[in-house]
Amino acid sequence: MDGDAIVVKKVQNRSDALPKGRAVADITVANDQRMKNVNAHQAAIKPHLKACLHDKINTLQSVADCLNAQASVPLVVASSLQQQYVA
Repeated sequence: MDGDAIVVKKVQNRSDALPKGRAVADITVANDQRMKNVNAHQAAIKPHLKACLHDKINTLQSVADCLNAQASVPLVVASSLQQQYVA
C-alpha cells in the first residue's frame, strides 16, 4: 500500500467507528453514570454545605473557602459552585 491508500483506510476506519461511539444506548448509559456521580457528589457535600450556610456565609467564594477548610470535602472552586447550584 502506498501512503495515500493507508491514509484513506485510516479515514474510512474512523468514519466507520463514529456511529458506534454515538449510539443512543451508549449515550444513555454514559448519562446515567454521570448522573450517579453527580448525585453521589451532591449527597457527600450537602451536610457540609448546610453547615457553611448555617454559619451565615453568603457569597460563592466564602462558601468555597468554608468547604475547602473542611478536610472531608474535595477541593471546591467558587466558579464550580456557580455552575452546579445556580441556574
